[in-house]
Amino acid sequence: HVPLDDSLQHECGVSGVARLEDRVSPHDVTRAGLQLSYNQRNRGPHATGAMTVRHRRAREPVKALLPPQEWVPASKQAAFCAEQEADMAIFHNRYATTGGNTLERAQPLSMHGRGVCFNGNITNYNQLMAQLGLEQRIGSDTELLLGMVDSYADEAVVFEPEAMLQQMDALLDGCWNMGYLDSERLIVSRDHHGFRPMHTVEHDGMFLASSESFALKRVIGQENHHKIRELQPGEYAMVQNQKVTYGNFAPATPHGCFFELIYFLYIASRLDGQHAYKIRYETGRQMAREELLRWTDSDNRSTFPEFAVVFGVPRSGEPMAQGFANELTALLGHLVPYITALVRNDNSDRSFLHDQDPCDVLRSKFDVIEPALNGEIAELHGMDPDRTHYFGVDDSLVRGNTTRYLMPLLGMFMRKPQRLHARYGSPPVRYPCFKGIATPTVTELAAT
Repeated sequence: HVPLDDSLQHECGVSGVARLEDRVSPHDVTRAGLQLSYNQRNRGPHATGAMTVRHRRAREPVKALLPPQEWVPASKQAAFCAEQEADMAIFHNRYATTGGNTLERAQPLSMHGRGVCFNGNITNYNQLMAQLGLEQRIGSDTELLLGMVDSYADEAVVFEPEAMLQQMDALLDGCWNMGYLDSERLIVSRDHHGFRPMHTVEHDGMFLASSESFALKRVIGQENHHKIRELQPGEYAMVQNQKVTYGNFAPATPHGCFFELIYFLYIASRLDGQHAYKIRYETGRQMAREELLRWTDSDNRSTFPEFAVVFGVPRSGEPMAQGFANELTALLGHLVPYITALVRNDNSDRSFLHDQDPCDVLRSKFDVIEPALNGEIAELHGMDPDRTHYFGVDDSLVRGNTTRYLMPLLGMFMRKPQRLHARYGSPPVRYPCFKGIATPTVTELAAT
């Protein structure tokens, strides 16, 4: 099914953890993996799973069709860590794009004591399954990756991670950041295009890996953020015998996904050396420069409104709105305030549930701050409420449901609804994505 509002959904978060020193408790290894999974719940709410290794014995994965905080709540964490205490482990948060949301498709998947989970989408999945003679059991591209690593491990005289990943890279079309685990080793890798993020860190006797850097910061402490290392496209990290090695399996040919920077990444994360907040803020500044061109007449005179305020659509639109307001202020030489006109309701139902009416979803998703729109806040800044223009900034335009709902709603609280302007921090989405984002068909996209 297709999400009902403009919220793009993307595939998955990968986590890995291993102890590098005997002083580290196996209980703490599992607990760290759980914490990474908790912190990456923004990357996949459909299912959560883990696979652990203790005393060189790989256990079968454990998983559930629940987000991590419901799968292992705080009250059950101690029992889970005791049952799954580990020397090495991989965890996975899943958003379902290929295949439906069933327990058998939840990750990690395992075979012969080898486990795989990944973040991405393989576009030539069906072709490769047939080409390699692999049996389609569950209709998930993860089983392709598992079949490939299992075949390599069975045939290899000596297990060489670079050789395994090179074989996979030569065949796979798509994006695939992978976590691999067997009784001897833990591997995390980032595909040579670098569509999705992957970070690692060695801290306090442990190796930790996660798709998003902020998840690592929360586990090791914000003050240790400088230790975090971003895997480059075509790079992997392996833990074996409590030793960490890094290597390259393919030349980097970066083709990043701009939605990671403007939307998917948690605001405190990094991608390709760039901080999500800074990118979104700078996007807003560039939008302001272009905005003033809209309000320039043929004689090169500015017609921009004397009174204007800016607000963001929570949450990814807010840093852009801040940059937009501050840059307008700097360029115009007078204050264009950034205000809060909408608040995101954290307790609202997930917007991708297919049996909900789009308006019902959006109605519970946002709360309107009336004084921000009816002129009271504008008056505090010495503005004429009847002449004040309101600029609402959002990250993107996908289906248009959010805009179609919010514009008339916000206008109900305004003295002059015609002075409400919608601005977007990215080009309108015109085509579906085949690299792991659940965008609708062309006919459902607002820009087509």
